Amino acid sequence: MVMKLYQLCLNIDLLTNMKFLINRINLNLIILILIALITVTYSFVLAQKRYSNFEYGKFDLGNMSQIIWNTSNGRFMEVTDQFGTNMPRWGMSHVDPILVIFAPLYLFFDHPMMIVLIQHILVISAIFPLFWLTKIKTKSLVASYLMVATYILYPAIGFTLAWTGFHGISFVAPLFIWIVYLLESCDFFRNKNPKIAKKIIYYWFLIILMLMGKEEIGSLLAIFSVFIYFKNKKLAIQTFLVSFIWFIIAFFVIIPSYSNLREQSIVNFAEKVSISGVNLESASGDNFFLSRYSYLGSSYKEIVTNAVLHPSKVIKVVFTQDKVEALNNLFGPLGYIVFIIPVWIISLPDLAIVLLSKDEIFDISNHRIAFVISTLFISYVYLLANIQKFKTSGAKKRLFTYVISVFILISTIFFSAKTNNPLYVSGKSFIENKILRFAYAQKESVDSDLKFTLGDTRKADVPRNKLECLKEMAQIIDKVNPDIYTGPDYLGAHAANRRVNALFPSRYWDADLVIADIYETKTIGPLKSSGWTFNKEGLRLLLDSSQYEHIYSCGKVSAFVKGEPTDSSEFISQIPSKTYLLETKRLALNIFPDYIPENIDRNNPEPIVLSFSLARDTFMDKSSFWTFQSVENEEVKYSYVDYLTNGAREGLDRAEVGQFVKESYKLKLSKQIENGEYYLFYGAGDLLNASEIYLGKVKIY
Repeated sequence: MVMKLYQLCLNIDLLTNMKFLINRINLNLIILILIALITVTYSFVLAQKRYSNFEYGKFDLGNMSQIIWNTSNGRFMEVTDQFGTNMPRWGMSHVDPILVIFAPLYLFFDHPMMIVLIQHILVISAIFPLFWLTKIKTKSLVASYLMVATYILYPAIGFTLAWTGFHGISFVAPLFIWIVYLLESCDFFRNKNPKIAKKIIYYWFLIILMLMGKEEIGSLLAIFSVFIYFKNKKLAIQTFLVSFIWFIIAFFVIIPSYSNLREQSIVNFAEKVSISGVNLESASGDNFFLSRYSYLGSSYKEIVTNAVLHPSKVIKVVFTQDKVEALNNLFGPLGYIVFIIPVWIISLPDLAIVLLSKDEIFDISNHRIAFVISTLFISYVYLLANIQKFKTSGAKKRLFTYVISVFILISTIFFSAKTNNPLYVSGKSFIENKILRFAYAQKESVDSDLKFTLGDTRKADVPRNKLECLKEMAQIIDKVNPDIYTGPDYLGAHAANRRVNALFPSRYWDADLVIADIYETKTIGPLKSSGWTFNKEGLRLLLDSSQYEHIYSCGKVSAFVKGEPTDSSEFISQIPSKTYLLETKRLALNIFPDYIPENIDRNNPEPIVLSFSLARDTFMDKSSFWTFQSVENEEVKYSYVDYLTNGAREGLDRAEVGQFVKESYKLKLSKQIENGEYYLFYGAGDLLNASEIYLGKVKIY
């Protein structure tokens, strides 16, 4: 009887301990889930704000979304390159078929920010394997939670979440942490236990997903297989073969096989925009990005050979101030000491790509270091694991583990402030702007008593793109919903989901909607040509076709759809009897307002008619613009580019000094220009020097 009671008590105690253990495990899991949910929500709100502020463009979120959208509509991995030609993704020297897995989702909800949200979830999901790995290696909950905090506050993670949009490598990089956790928890599959052996399918599933993330990932996992070799030779050899073979196929077979599409695209673009002597060398070859390493050669073999034979060239490029600073911001947050744990060596190919480039593409705000982040944190885990091997008491090992973990967390916080980690900056900004400023805010008064006379001039700024302008342009894109679209890079994410999403001036010849920004140079840059000149040339050719109607202007951008032109510009021989001088440091115009209507119907405006000529200098690298300044409130100003002077064949842009141009222009008023009275100015100049001249008072209704 006594023995039965004892056994019952023992069972009750055992059940109590098990219940306590289960509750403790669940509690940790619940805490991790809450941390993940809060972080994902917070970071995604910041990313959504960047999207709403047009800080994500065609490169790269727009391209990613277009590939998925085209795939979901039967055009496998098709994207518009920066010269306006649709081609498979590998024609742009990237192999990231991971994008295909999102195509079914786009059948139900095809918004670019959906893939950003999914990436945020996956990046933050890494806190779970990091927590569990640290717990396995250190037996310490404190160290495990400090690991999680360090990962979330790590500067490069903040930029990955809130800054870079979506990239295949950023999406799959956290999977490396899951792979290491799977290997450790399954004893690298050395155990023949059937339950553990079945989990090998998860390993290969993750490996394949990673290989689909970007063309060079095969080389990274091939190096990783060396680390696996000391635990499981068979698995290491299999991993190496699969990874290395895919790397060779992606880099040296697929990408070069499609390089001719890119060259044809460049030639076609150059012909359409009348670029003579285009520099194909910088944008052609087996890989679009080889030009970044041209100081070492023009082929893979030359680059590798010269890097070995001429180390001085490499040192000169690698150890620039910006790259040293980037290395500091990458290793510094983890206290530099993770450097002694060689796991990060797995990411050497990615480090070589950014360090050897003559272009400054190495920064913690750049997606190219996504895999480096994962290897650094695995190095950090093994650093703590090695501390447990010290021949000292358990208490001292725990203390040393805590000291190292706290030191690294403090270092991470310090570097978050130093590098303006978006998560840190947004929190600081919220406190300063929403709390402190609200407490001390004072209402500013406006004293408006302006008086202008026809011909008065003043300094001015060329138009900028206000957020309201860009929102209006995005609404136009949605309303027109063109199959073929061309516009500036910063509108490219909002215009992503269509068959052709080109960069102006490419596809000006057949686009259903053209949004022109003569200041945008993303397309021309790789050709080493003047973006300003050929943007204007593209605009001129568009107007010459007489197939496009100007429907809207706001800030730096003007929108056109297929239709009859409503504006005109022509050279005239009769010189106006009286003109007014508009002058800047680099430009002088004679201006005569032929007709300025006192009342402007925004839905059916009368044309404004101006005559002007160059008094000196050239207009080729300048632009002109309209400015509306509220009569009621002098602080309220709106300005936008006059596309005619920059694009018309018989326009100021192509006039000789003294040659008069008469321009008839129907103002297409932005919605943000409310009804009321305005002072109307006409301005001209460049980004450094601009002036504007008063033409009269108008009433908009």
